[in-house]
Amino acid sequence: MPRKRERFDRSDVPRESPFRNVIGAVVCVLVLVAAAVVVKVVWDRVSLESRLGDVDLSDALSEQVTQDLSEGTGFVYSDSAFEEAVLFTTDPSSESTLASARVIAINMTQGTVELANIPLSAKVDFENSATLADVFARSGADAAVEALSAAVGITFEHVVVSSQDALTAATALAGAGVTDVARESPDLLSTLRTDMSASELVSLAETLASLGASAATPFDAPVVAETVTDADGNVTETGAQLIDKTQLAIALGLLVSPA
Repeated sequence: MPRKRERFDRSDVPRESPFRNVIGAVVCVLVLVAAAVVVKVVWDRVSLESRLGDVDLSDALSEQVTQDLSEGTGFVYSDSAFEEAVLFTTDPSSESTLASARVIAINMTQGTVELANIPLSAKVDFENSATLADVFARSGADAAVEALSAAVGITFEHVVVSSQDALTAATALAGAGVTDVARESPDLLSTLRTDMSASELVSLAETLASLGASAATPFDAPVVAETVTDADGNVTETGAQLIDKTQLAIALGLLVSPA
């Protein structure tokens, strides 16, 4: 009778671990989590840096039309070198709602700074008879920059839009590393938009800080009532308020009495 052969397991053949599938699944999960973290970090960094050098704001600044505020006023432009900017602060709960607007004039020659509060109810869009607040809500900061520039006769170099006080936000970046503003001040940067690059923003912040801009007392921009004249020469007020360009320029130091 043929003898039945016995089977023996070879000791040199690796056995499949019962935890093999579990370990593989854990490794896959860890890889996916690591990839998600990397993607989030990169995305957050890109999102923050996209708030610098805003194209729409830069285009709006380039569309401003230069006006001669001295013509027919008896005043002349100051010989000092100025840098003017507009600071928009939005409602924290709504980016389309303008909470305040300020025009800042930095006298680079004399080392002084003037701040003007712009009334949000001032009429700045004459074609559509809209206030500054209306323009901002309807068309955003870029449209508001152009409309305000035309209404006050000032050509702005820069604009900062922030959900916290724009002046405080800009000044707080003083001392931040130019090469890595997004890493050093992510919470602050996430609240604002500007046409400026990182180096320009930090430079402006350091200038404002050195001049004590945050402690400067702002003044209310002077306004006048809008009037219309009918065919018979009768003058009536429309109920709208206009910013007095000449008086604002004088208060900011842009216009001075001739020597």
